Amino acid sequence: MRNIAFRCLSFIALTAALCSCAKNPVISIPPPPAARLYVADFNNGVVAFSQPVMSTSTPLFTLIGSAANPSAVVVDSAGNLYVAHYNVPNIDVYHQPITAASTPAFTMNVAIGNISGLSMDKSGNLWGASESSAEVFEIAPPFAGGPVTPLYFTSASFNGPVDVVFNSSGQMLVPEFNGKSLLAFTPPFAFPGPNVPAATIALLNNVGGVHNPDQGAGCAIDLHDHLIIGLNTSGQLAIFNPPFATGNTAAGWVAPPTINGGPSGEPLHSTFDPSGNLWVPYGQFGGANAGVVEYGPPFTSSSVPTVILAAGASSGLSWPFGLAFGP
Repeated sequence: MRNIAFRCLSFIALTAALCSCAKNPVISIPPPPAARLYVADFNNGVVAFSQPVMSTSTPLFTLIGSAANPSAVVVDSAGNLYVAHYNVPNIDVYHQPITAASTPAFTMNVAIGNISGLSMDKSGNLWGASESSAEVFEIAPPFAGGPVTPLYFTSASFNGPVDVVFNSSGQMLVPEFNGKSLLAFTPPFAFPGPNVPAATIALLNNVGGVHNPDQGAGCAIDLHDHLIIGLNTSGQLAIFNPPFATGNTAAGWVAPPTINGGPSGEPLHSTFDPSGNLWVPYGQFGGANAGVVEYGPPFTSSSVPTVILAAGASSGLSWPFGLAFGP
């Protein structure tokens, strides 16, 4: 069942803040409402859909940007959209309002190719993972166009990092493709390093009760530190609960869904919406069986899709690679 956030709770919270008897009350300004889902489609560009996204949704518009093959998207607290391109070392930045006529406000050239995952930490720093470069990097604001020299985060343990996310305590979590593992790094971080992971967790699938190593393909983490990792070979989603320590195993595995009549492709760079629902892009290795799928909490081995937005002419999707919600 989809988890719905009721507006009345936000109203009550805001009223309580306004009525605070503090002499100089400080009211946190929430990020802009997540009125859209942005899909980095490797073949077609960044495809925007309005909320609520349904199985029958059609695109609002598609952004092409500075290059083809977008592979990762993230939205900051101001609603600005960041788009990485896999085959060129560019990150396009779009400022609000974003429309069908929008072009990048500027493009950062980061001199790192094959960026497959983007993330923002609580301080507004932009992070990325490059599988082929075996590096994770950070770019601190203010952001500007042109050549950018990131802070490189290196580790001798890296073997194909494909994504990077942070839990509520600031711990960095990096799933690996070639290494078939999840690496957890505890701050403070050293730049360039080398950094030593506080934990190394094997990524295993569950096929008929048999557990075999599997490649990490992307991940997402929710407000309660539940981590979902897409597994490339099996197409499963591995569910991990905190704490993230060496020797931990997945709490469950979600089977690949059926899309367009067949088993889906690899689950790539997922995200959670503001209501806590998980959205997963299933990629082109399923051919016509690619698409974007929603799962509602709680996440268990029994989870089934609540929305399947299949690839095809109607959705404008071909190879969904990364997802982000924003205005």
